[in-house]
Amino acid sequence: MCDISVDLTGADYVKVRMRLTDSTSCSASVMFKTADDNEWGSGKYISFGVYNEGYYDYYVYMKANSRWKGTLKNIRIDPMESTGKFEIDSIQILKKSS
Repeated sequence: MCDISVDLTGADYVKVRMRLTDSTSCSASVMFKTADDNEWGSGKYISFGVYNEGYYDYYVYMKANSRWKGTLKNIRIDPMESTGKFEIDSIQILKKSS
């Protein structure tokens, strides 16, 4: 994985466009590393529900995690708690519009 460098000031949401195939509805997690805490884990994630069949846009409110601040260095989607296949079309960091 390559490190990135994204200023998280005002970045409230991560938008994930994805679909599940061959799986039932379940949950997924957006996990992240920052410049100040460059390790996976340590409670740096937000979970969200996902649906099977077809693409859906998921808006994950990242500000609910107090560690979502500073500079984003890496992001990861852990899409399932069960077996199956998934496809991720896009991941976007969304800043609050003025």
